[in-house]
Amino acid sequence: MNETPHVLDETSDDANVLSFLRAQFARLHHRLDGIDHKLLELTERVGTLELTTASLHRDIGSLAEVDAHISARLDRIAIQVDRLDRYTGIATPRL
Repeated sequence: MNETPHVLDETSDDANVLSFLRAQFARLHHRLDGIDHKLLELTERVGTLELTTASLHRDIGSLAEVDAHISARLDRIAIQVDRLDRYTGIATPRL
């Protein structure tokens, strides 16, 4: 049995199937490239958002520290006013 190698001619069903598969794989490859590009863009945008969020957290922490300092200072002022009231005998109305 002497078999000759199977050669595809342009009109055979095998050639049509291969042509169809090549076209489908090319289409799929193009779509996957688009998805990769969008994923990269989204990853970059999320990274930017993470940096912005970290900056906001830092600013909020700084504001909380300033608020604590102001509250402590107001407490010290209230203590001094109370001492002055006791010393002078003048009662100041409290809000």
